[in-house]
Amino acid sequence: MKEQLEKIFAPQSTEGFLCMLGIIILLGVLLYAGYRKFYEKRINQVLTGKKVRILSLEAIMILYFIASVISVLVYMGNVYALPNQQIVEETCNVENGYVDFGNTREGVEKKIRELQKQAKTTFIHQEKKNKDGTISMYAEADGKSYIYAIVYPYTYPLENREFFHISVNNAGIGASFYQERVKSENELIGMIVGHHRKKNCPVVEYDLEIYNFTEGENKHPLDIKQHFRIEKGGIETK
Repeated sequence: MKEQLEKIFAPQSTEGFLCMLGIIILLGVLLYAGYRKFYEKRINQVLTGKKVRILSLEAIMILYFIASVISVLVYMGNVYALPNQQIVEETCNVENGYVDFGNTREGVEKKIRELQKQAKTTFIHQEKKNKDGTISMYAEADGKSYIYAIVYPYTYPLENREFFHISVNNAGIGASFYQERVKSENELIGMIVGHHRKKNCPVVEYDLEIYNFTEGENKHPLDIKQHFRIEKGGIETK
């Protein structure tokens, strides 16, 4: 019952607003019927010679109308117009998060081993190849702390100086920077580390973009765009 009421009177809920208007109208009808009987009873006492002081029915209804308008305005300002708290909770931020590109597989694997040692209840480690040629590496501990690494294997030799622009965006973490390709390395590796801010945080979402530019002609233009979701128990890359 409590959950149903919270759902009905949630911020920006049309059902809650209409329900409140219905309650105000119902109370108005009951007030009109009840006060009318009371008013008629007191007025009849005048016939017996008694002095009666009483507000008219019209005055009572005007006062009720004013009070109803004030109540609606208060409701609109303090409940209905507020951001939907359920949406805020589902849009999970992260804390103690950072982005680290120009990493190595050894560096990522070391970080994953450290995370595994920190795990108290559960630990998940996954690796998969994406349609755009990149490889995703994911580890999660206790349904909260996580590491997401993206690996882009170089499929062509380095002829001219080549640079990568990397952009990562999320509600609680963001970075945009440049990385020069190193001739002795055969892949670009980036790592995203974070910790869920809320215990009930179901999903953390990121937008990742990587494109390249070179000195001289760019014979191998690159434009990788990914939207991925880090969920409890796995990842989903689009």
